[in-house]
Amino acid sequence: METASSPNKLCNVDVTDKNNHKGYQHVDIGFVADMEVKKLLAEKEASEKAILSFRTECKEL
Repeated sequence: METASSPNKLCNVDVTDKNNHKGYQHVDIGFVADMEVKKLLAEKEASEKAILSFRTECKEL
């Protein structure tokens, strides 16, 4: 991604290459969803594994 210094180069980035993807921790799920995830973790209504699964699914979309 560092080499995508122009619009033309940015259009040629291979989006199917997993090396160009962010980690699941850095995927923007939205403000409200992020607040709900934090609330569910604080109240122990969702496990870390469930949150990991949710964030991974969001990344795949």
